[in-house]
Amino acid sequence: MSPTHSVCRLRTDHNADNTTAMLAEWAENMNQLYGAVDFKSSAEWLYPNHDPFEEHSERFEHVAKLRQEGLEAARRSGADYLFVSLGHPQRR
Repeated sequence: MSPTHSVCRLRTDHNADNTTAMLAEWAENMNQLYGAVDFKSSAEWLYPNHDPFEEHSERFEHVAKLRQEGLEAARRSGADYLFVSLGHPQRR
């Protein structure tokens, strides 16, 4: 399948590095090559009572919600494939 018939859906949140800027630039540059590029990001830290590297139930629920939204969007669009990549927090 040609990328021009593909939809690329990207979600990212609370990154401590340049991931958001890098994905935003990629989405802008690749938009004309895909049928659509749907990019959303959030710099807002959603869990003020937790360390950024801590895995906790609120984060798990948020990630599960993002995955479910991606699955539902893929179903609605008749997607043949769904790729989900979750970054795992690691201390540096």
